[in-house]
Order: sequence, then structure tokens, then C-alpha cells
Amino acid sequence: PKMYREPMHRGYFEHIKTMMAPAGEGIGYGDGGNFHSALLPILEKGAAVFGDGEYRYQAIAHLKRNYGVLFSGGHTIHGVLWRWMDAGRWCDDSVTPVAPKATSVITHEKKLVMRSGQSTLAVTSYDGGSHGHFDANAICKFVHGDAVLLGDGGYRFKAPLSHNRLLWRTGKPDGPLLDHFRRTETVVYTPASGKTVFSKPGPAGGVDKHWKPGAREMCVEFLADFPEFTIARTNLNAQRRTIILDRNGRCLLFDNLRAETEVTAANVLYFRDVLSQGEAWVRGRNSQHEDLVVQFLSPARQHMESQIRNKRTETAVYSVRQGSFPGGNWFVTVLSPAAPDHDTREVVSSIKFAARDSAQIVTISQPDDTPVLYACQSNNRSLMQLPGGIETDALAIRLTNTTDGLHATLVRATRLNAADEKLVTLPEPDDRRLTIPGLKLPKPN
Repeated sequence: PKMYREPMHRGYFEHIKTMMAPAGEGIGYGDGGNFHSALLPILEKGAAVFGDGEYRYQAIAHLKRNYGVLFSGGHTIHGVLWRWMDAGRWCDDSVTPVAPKATSVITHEKKLVMRSGQSTLAVTSYDGGSHGHFDANAICKFVHGDAVLLGDGGYRFKAPLSHNRLLWRTGKPDGPLLDHFRRTETVVYTPASGKTVFSKPGPAGGVDKHWKPGAREMCVEFLADFPEFTIARTNLNAQRRTIILDRNGRCLLFDNLRAETEVTAANVLYFRDVLSQGEAWVRGRNSQHEDLVVQFLSPARQHMESQIRNKRTETAVYSVRQGSFPGGNWFVTVLSPAAPDHDTREVVSSIKFAARDSAQIVTISQPDDTPVLYACQSNNRSLMQLPGGIETDALAIRLTNTTDGLHATLVRATRLNAADEKLVTLPEPDDRRLTIPGLKLPKPN
């Protein structure tokens, strides 16, 4: 029907398609979870109405992934079957399934979905909202292939502490550190409206405690796709986050937090199971298919606390900073997918970190020992001073050695100098890719 092709209706269909990982995993956020029985009929209807094979592909993948889950308990069987009957009526087997393109997008609901290689990473945009989910700038889903590496707090776990996010609050904790971010919520049922209202007298965990929706919205400053990686920068009040997702599935998080008064800040991530740990790294598991190695590069120390989340005991792993930093201070974290038989020491030792006044630098040694350097500008629009005599005002940069010289990918740059030679000069910040003959990155110490 013509109604489905109206911009608003089609936008809803496209949003559902966008919020699916390649292996059929739903990217849940807020009230949404990994699975909802309505997803299958919506995807089948989209394929039939628009003749779009990507909807069909996602419908098939979602069915295969969740068929066993549906009847294992926790779902209303008649509701599932009712919706699946719609899927059966609406499906069009003549539409050929087409694998979706790995494209990064900002959805019409302002959700950031980053894709690179076999990885999908989604970041939510609002704190609060009508249903009270305090998850702005949080990683609600990190998927690599079939493996869910990080997941969200879910429907009944809405408080800031239940999400994979950076939290900050004035003062110091009196007891366990994460209790400093715990909020009190009073649930009031109003028979007249049939709605549940959440009052929020406690701290909002990284946002103003007062009800100011405009102050709680995450802003995506930029999003850019390159052959080797995807990069985005987000902004939430005092927090500016740069996210790099590379083709191998590794995620780099550069978080800058500004605080005029003394605060306690924690960068929190959740695991169902912790497998091993070191002074500044944790290997955990949220999926049977693959593990995740979290390296806290700055500050270089990890902490752990048990928390009730998603109706079970999970482990919150985090790094901490305390104090005032009006000029900003950094949390630098690397998330590396690892096969169950992959040696953690090999993962950890391949990554080196250097903090300079001008740049936060992460260097990754590839299996052939070729270094790949990612750097994020420490001070807005200052010149980054990088190994190899490189200077640039780029907001971020990727450097690696090739047979032809040093290959550089500049993000939002106006200039690049190498050995006092001006190689790039632009009137406005832009992205550039170039190879600099005769230059090589030294191997990291």
C-alpha cells in the first residue's frame, strides 16, 4: 500500500533494518532488547513492500539466531506465534536475500551505529526520556561476527550505573566506589493514566540531576568511514568521546572529561563472566563465541565490583579518576575481540600507549610487526607532535608503514607537516588520505 511508502512510515522500517547486526542480533537500547517478536514480521513486510533483499537477509538471520530462544522461557508463546503468523503471511519468497552493506549511520532517532568489517557498535543518544533510561553516550551494543561482546542494561535496569558508559559525580564516595553513582528511584502507579512514573531524586550519573532534556542529549560531532576504520566523535556536556572501530573489530575509546570542581569519574563496562585479569586489563565473556579483552591504558589500572544487572550478578570493570580538571583529563580504553584460544598476553602486548601534551597515542603491532598508530588530539586545534616528525592539526589520525612510505589518514585536518615540509594545507578542516615517501614509523618500545 502507498501508506508504507510515505517518508515517516518508511523511516520506521529503515530504522529497524539499520538497528540489526549482520548475524541477526537486534541492537537493543532503552526499552528494546536483543530480541523482540515484532522484528521478524516488520523485516518480512519491509522486504515484500520495498522489494529490498536486505530486509529479507536480516529476517532470515534473526529467525535463525533467535528460534531456540523463543521457546526456552521468558516469552509469551501465543504473542510470539501471533506475530510470526503475520511474518508468514507477509513474507515474499521471491525477494532474494542481500547481505547488508557495512555502513555507519546516525539514525533518525539519533542513535549512532558504527560498522567496520564484521563489527557493529551502537551508541545511544539521550539521558532520561519518557521511560527514564540514563544511557547517553553509552555503548548499548558491541557485536563482532556472531558474538555479543557488550550489551545494554535492558528494560528494568535504566539507571546510569546499569550501562556501559563514563560516569562522573562531584565529591568522593563514602563506601564502595560505584555506590557513589547509584540513584534512588520511586515507582508510582497512577490508576487514572495506567502509567508508571519514575521520580529521580538521586544523582543522574554524569549529567545534571535536574530535569533538563536539552542538556542531556548526546551530540554526534562527526562520523566518517574509511577502508581501514570508522571514526566518530560525540559530545555530552563535559564528556567528549572519540570512538575508532577498525576492520579487525578492535575498538578504541578516547574520552576527555572536563571538571571545574572535584569529581569522581569511572569508565564502566559489564561482563557476565571474568576469565582473567591483570593490573590494567580484564578478559571477560558475554558470549559463547568470543571473548573481549579490555585494556585501560589511561588511567592504567582496573577495578571490579559485582552488580545486579539484567536479573543476575554481573561484574562491572572500570578505571577511575578523581580530582578537578578544568582543562580536561583522559580515559583511554581499548576493546579487543579475542577467540577463546587466543593468548591474552599476545593481545595485551601488541598495544602500546603514549600520552603527550598534544596527543593521546595508541600504537598496535600487527601480526607481521607492522605498527599502526592512532592518535587523538589532546587540545582542540593544537598541532599534534607524532613519531616520524609528523605534525598535524587533525582531530585524529591513522599512520602505518607501507612499501611506498608512511600512509596517513587525516580526520578533520587543515594541515600536515613532515620533517618541516608542508604536505597538506587546506582552507577548512577536511579528511585526507596520502602516502609520504621516505618516511616510516619506528616500532613502539
